[in-house]
Amino acid sequence: MYNRDYVYRRRYIVDQQRNVVVIFNKSTDDDRVPENSSIVRVSAYYSHMIIKPHLTMEENGFDFIMTYHDDPRTNFPPSCINWMSSTGVPDYVEKLHQATQKLNTTSNIVHLSSCDNDQQNHNSGQYST
Repeated sequence: MYNRDYVYRRRYIVDQQRNVVVIFNKSTDDDRVPENSSIVRVSAYYSHMIIKPHLTMEENGFDFIMTYHDDPRTNFPPSCINWMSSTGVPDYVEKLHQATQKLNTTSNIVHLSSCDNDQQNHNSGQYST
């Protein structure tokens, strides 16, 4: 299978009264990022994530829920779907957890309040299927 290419728009809301962050991602077209014939462009993608800290945004610990959809533009055999649900996703979540723990120990933490609220993103080839 070929690498996947994502071009998407990210928006977020920081609701300080409810102590929650909501992040929205949705695929988009961008003439500055032409398609590459050796990479499959994912044209139907969206995700929503709600992040709720245990106490405050500045302290360790949070809960999150994420809804994710993309059309990988291919058919997956049942054995692949079984592997993704039993091994792939749990492995991804564990790696995400480890990365956030590592990020927490570095001094280069980027706080959402310092980011632009409307970002255009392009991730090429970072997601292999």
